[in-house]
Amino acid sequence: MFELTPEEKVRKKLVSFGRKSKLCRFFAIPALFVSLFFVRLGLWLGGRSKKIAMMCFSVFSAAAFSSFSFPIFGGSGNAPVMVDFGTLDTSVALVSEDEVERITVDESGKYSNSEDMDYMTLSGDEAGGESEEGVDISGIDADSILSEIGYIASDIRTEADGNYDFDRDDWRIMLINKQHFIPEGYEFPLGSLGGNIQCDERIIPDFVAMLQDAKSEGFNITVRSPYRTNEYQEFLFQYRIKSYMSRGYSYLDAYNLSSQSITIPGASEHQVGLALDLLADGYDTLSEGFGETGGGKWLAENAHKYGFILRYPKDKEYITEIKYEPWHFRYVGVNAATYMYDNNMTLEEFWEEKL
Repeated sequence: MFELTPEEKVRKKLVSFGRKSKLCRFFAIPALFVSLFFVRLGLWLGGRSKKIAMMCFSVFSAAAFSSFSFPIFGGSGNAPVMVDFGTLDTSVALVSEDEVERITVDESGKYSNSEDMDYMTLSGDEAGGESEEGVDISGIDADSILSEIGYIASDIRTEADGNYDFDRDDWRIMLINKQHFIPEGYEFPLGSLGGNIQCDERIIPDFVAMLQDAKSEGFNITVRSPYRTNEYQEFLFQYRIKSYMSRGYSYLDAYNLSSQSITIPGASEHQVGLALDLLADGYDTLSEGFGETGGGKWLAENAHKYGFILRYPKDKEYITEIKYEPWHFRYVGVNAATYMYDNNMTLEEFWEEKL
């Protein structure tokens, strides 16, 4: 006697159930069609399980390791996901958001074309180490700024008023990071600090007031990296990718490594003119050592009085996903800066609590 197939067994049981009464028949008919559908689907999948499993694995692998996966797979909140540098090259370490290669800049502040660079001549440090930060565009010191526009600070500097009601649409506290790109179509007035050094015009009075007070305390602040165009940010990012590729990395590895040291175009605070890299009194390297200098300490302890925050503080890397940068200051307005300073907050933490 032959054995019934799974489909025939299901059909036989449902037909038998439906013969008991009209009510049973009412439920048995749709149940029959549904059951047969899933039986046939199971049989079809069973015969192709290996092929389907391989297809799913291929799709997932392509998404996880694609260059387009960053920052989607880059982590967020308190659990950032970093590239495992140890598996790639022991000479490569997590570097700063503002570290750039040694880029030639002429007197007008124009950077050299990336196609003209010989990436193969880069040394190990230049191609990704922490020893030299390179040149963004030529810097400008407080004396030069104050001689040109110092007069504007005394009358229109912002004063803290203790108002801690914040609006998430306020341009001053706009959150920009790897997960929050610059809003499409965002516009702002661009002002000059002197020469080709620019920033959002609205922050200049508070910044100049900070320069004046720092100078009165004996610290001559220098601006090293101000506003950047999207074109320039793209240039920096592509330059870093090519420098890694010149050392033998694949494009995917070079992209991911570059994403840890140069912010992806569209996600840099420099592009909206609200971030300034500051040094003081002869310290000419954007490195952690600046935080131990008198000027670095003065800025960290007083910048909030003028609306600026130390954007990437020490021991907050797991939140900002950027290493400690004692030179990178971001304007958020006096009230917000004071609140963040008093509560030891990053901008990310501020958004989570207040907005």
